[in-house]
Amino acid sequence: MTTQTNIRTDQAWIRQLKQNDTNAIQDLWEMLYTFGYNLARYKRQPADLGYDAAVAAYQRLRTRGLYQYRFQCPFAGYCRRIVVNEFWRRLNEQPPPSETLTEELAPPTESPLPSAERRVMEELQPCIDKLPARDWQILHDLYFKQLTPQTIADQLDIERNYVNQLAFRARHKLRDCLEARGYQSVDDLL
Repeated sequence: MTTQTNIRTDQAWIRQLKQNDTNAIQDLWEMLYTFGYNLARYKRQPADLGYDAAVAAYQRLRTRGLYQYRFQCPFAGYCRRIVVNEFWRRLNEQPPPSETLTEELAPPTESPLPSAERRVMEELQPCIDKLPARDWQILHDLYFKQLTPQTIADQLDIERNYVNQLAFRARHKLRDCLEARGYQSVDDLL
C-alpha cells in the first residue's frame, strides 16, 4: 500500500495561483494566516494584528507579489517575510494603548530642567509627537531613565540590536524634523 502525497513545487504553486486555482488560493491563505497568528502570539500582541498582517500580505501577494517573486528562496519563506513586514508596519502604526502611556512617557510639564534644556524640550515636542509611541518609549528609557538597551529589550520582548536600530532611527527622525523646522543642530535651539 503506497500513500500518494500531493507535494507542489514553488513554480507549480505560483502557476496555480496565477490561474486562480481555489485549492492553491486556500493553501496560500491558510499559510499566511498561520504565520500572522503565530507571530502575534509570539510577540504577545493581539491576534487581530496578526490577522490584519495576513490580510495585507494576501492582498499584496495577489496584486503584485506573485510577479515579484524570483525563486531565490522558498515561496513559503518569501510569504513569511511579507507577513512579518506587514506585521511590523501595523505594530508601528498603532496608537498607544491608552493616554496614560503617553502621559507616563512624556517629560514632566513642570520639570526641574534648567531653562535652556526646557526650551530644547519645548522645541522638540512637536517632533516627539510625530514619533511612534514605541520609538519615544525607547528614547525616553535610554536617555531619561538611563536604562541599558538590554533592559529595554527584555521589557519589550525584542532583541537588543533591534532596540539600538529603533533608537537610531528615532534619533534620525528627530533630527530630520528639527531640520525641517529650520534648525541645523541642537546648539541652534539654545
